[in-house]
Amino acid sequence: MFSSRQYRAKAAEYAELGQKTEAPREVREFKDLERSFTVLADNEEWLEHNYDNIITTTSYGDEH
Repeated sequence: MFSSRQYRAKAAEYAELGQKTEAPREVREFKDLERSFTVLADNEEWLEHNYDNIITTTSYGDEH
């Protein structure tokens, strides 16, 4: 699993690639990838800060 720092590094990498190309389709693709990795980083940070508050269960299936 990646850390939020690794996701942010990937997002920055795609942002840089997007700035180096002039093809509109590539710019859009790199922007989408940057956005995706930024969201993943945000989610990972949230989990890092809220892990102790997450409710877990030990039962599986349809047991009531």
